[in-house]
Amino acid sequence: MKKFRFENTSKEAITEVLQRYEKVQFQKMIENAGYSMPKKVANFKLIKEFRTCAVNYKYPGEREYSQLFVIKDYEMPAEGWIWTMYND
Repeated sequence: MKKFRFENTSKEAITEVLQRYEKVQFQKMIENAGYSMPKKVANFKLIKEFRTCAVNYKYPGEREYSQLFVIKDYEMPAEGWIWTMYND
């Protein structure tokens, strides 16, 4: 079944979101999710589905993005969103 969502892979937008969190807070969120520390900004993606916006990261060797944490609507960047279709 095909579904739609907004995605944002803009480096500027992702950097804006990540800079809102202190380094220690960011590390704790990653550790709580059970992942290792991300290394490349190019592997990040923001995904907005329904009422949630998640920060996702594609780790080397993985086929799909892993959801790191969810951000609030007021933390979302205004620019760089693309309407995409995906298979459920």
